[in-house]
Amino acid sequence: MKRSIRRAAFLLVPGVSCSRAYIQKIKDEGYTDLSPYLVPNQDAYTGQGFSWEQVCEVAEWATEFGLGLKLFTGYMKYREEFLREHPERRMVCLRVTGGSGPPVERNWRCPFQPENKADYVALLSKVVQLPPLREIHLNDEASIGFPDGSIGCYCDYCVSEFERKFGAPPPRKADWGSEVWWQWIQHRMEGWTEVHAYFRSEVKKQRPDVAVGIQLNASTVAAFAHNPWLVGIDLAHDAQAQDVLATNAYHHTQYPRWTYRPIRRILTEAVRTTGGAAVQRSMNIYPSAFFIPQTCLELNHQDGFFAGTVPFALGAETATFLSHEMMELLPPGFIDGFQQARALDPYFERTRPYSYATVVNPSQTEIYGYPERSWGREALTHWADVMYHVGLPWRWLFDRRLSDAADGLAGPVILPEAHCLKEEQRAILKEYVESGGGCSGWVARRLRTGRGVGRVRRLLERLLRLRS
Repeated sequence: MKRSIRRAAFLLVPGVSCSRAYIQKIKDEGYTDLSPYLVPNQDAYTGQGFSWEQVCEVAEWATEFGLGLKLFTGYMKYREEFLREHPERRMVCLRVTGGSGPPVERNWRCPFQPENKADYVALLSKVVQLPPLREIHLNDEASIGFPDGSIGCYCDYCVSEFERKFGAPPPRKADWGSEVWWQWIQHRMEGWTEVHAYFRSEVKKQRPDVAVGIQLNASTVAAFAHNPWLVGIDLAHDAQAQDVLATNAYHHTQYPRWTYRPIRRILTEAVRTTGGAAVQRSMNIYPSAFFIPQTCLELNHQDGFFAGTVPFALGAETATFLSHEMMELLPPGFIDGFQQARALDPYFERTRPYSYATVVNPSQTEIYGYPERSWGREALTHWADVMYHVGLPWRWLFDRRLSDAADGLAGPVILPEAHCLKEEQRAILKEYVESGGGCSGWVARRLRTGRGVGRVRRLLERLLRLRS
C-alpha cells in the first residue's frame, strides 16, 4: 500500500538555475528530485535546455544535496539544425484522411530509422553513468500522427520495411475495407511501442535500478481528442512496455483541446485517464507551473494547491512542476498553495486512490469499431462529466490491461459499448462478476452518441442507486 511521494523541480533555463546555490535552494524548498531538460548539442530553443556538461554539473550537486535525478529527454524533436543537414533522417507524413496533399518532411526525426535509434542509444549510454539518476523520460510529447489527418512514417526506410514484411507498400489513403491498410495501422502502433521498449532495454542493461518511461502529450493521449490509430499511440500497450508513464497536464494552456469544464478538471482527468493505462506502473505528472500572458488564465492559490495534490490523490508517485524557474514568476498565491499541499504527502504515501466504480476504457472498440470517428470524444467524455456531477469516486481501466492488470478493477464495472473485447478479456470480466469482486455486479450497456450527459447520468443513478 505504501508508495513514495516525490516532487521534482523541472529545470529549463540554465542561465537561471545552473548553479550550486540554486540547487541548494530547491533542496531547502522540500523537493526530492531534479528534472533538467537535456538538449543534445544545444540544438533547440535559445536559452532553454541544458547541455550535457551542464547536466553533469547538476548531477554532482544533486548527489551533494541528496536529490534524485529524473532526466527529461527528447528523441524525435529538438533536432532542427541536425535535420537541415540530414533531411533523409526526417519523419515523412502523408495526409490519409480529410483531403490529400504531397508528402511532408517534418522537423522531427523518424523514430524507426536505425541511425536515429543508434544516436539516441549513444546519448542514453552517457546518461546512465550519472550516479543520482532515478528515472529517464523518453521522446518528449512526440507521436506519429497529427490532427490534420497526416500520419507517418513514409520515409524511404519505413516504406521499404513495411513492403519487406507485408509484400506491398504502405497505403497512402485510409481504406477501412483494405487488409493492407489495417496492417499498416497495426504496424505503426506496434512499432511505436517496440522502439521505446528497445530504448528501455538498452538502459536496463547498464542500470537496472533506473525507471524508464515515455513522456506523452496529455492532449494527444488523454483528452479523447483523436482516435488512437491516428497518432499511432496505444497508451495501454506503452504502459505494458515501460516502468513509467508521464504526461503534461497543463490545464490553463491546453483547455481549447479538452471538453472538460471548469478547466481545472483537465488536470484531474488527464491523470485519471493516464492512470487507467498505468495500472501497476508508476505515473509522473507534469502540472502547470507557468502561464503565458494574454493566452491563458492566471494561476492562483487554488491552482498551486491543486497541482500539489491532484496527481498524488489520483495515483501518481511523482509530480514534476514545469518549470521551477518560471514558477517563481507566478503570483505568490500559487507558490503558497503548492507549499501547503506538501502537508498531505504523508497521507498520500500511506494510501492508494479509492474508487467506488470502474469504467472500462474501450480503446479497442474505438480503434477497430469506430476508426473513422473521434468516438472517444463523442461517447466516453460523458462518463467523466457524469461522475463529476454525481460526485462518485471512480477510475478508468483500459481494456487492453484487463489481461495483465485485472486487479485494477474496483466496484461495479461499467462497459460503455465495449464490443471489441478479446475472449481472454471477457473471461476475466466473467470471473470478476462470478467471484463477487467486492461489489454488487457489473454493467454492460450500449450508450449511443448524442444521448448527452443528462441521460447517462440518469442511467448511472438508476444502476448504482446514487443521487447527487
